[in-house]
Amino acid sequence: MVAEENKKFTKLGKRVKHLGVYQILIEGMPAHQAANFSKGKKWREIATDCKNRGF
Repeated sequence: MVAEENKKFTKLGKRVKHLGVYQILIEGMPAHQAANFSKGKKWREIATDCKNRGF
């Protein structure tokens, strides 16, 4: 999650980290599952997940 945030021309930026924290704190997802949730997904899918959760 940190690597995506630090990329120069990223599409998602900090929303990836925000999604992980949201899943752990609000949804009660285990940390290892939240950390691996977005692996292999395209950025548009992750952006949709973020939008559905309100950020």
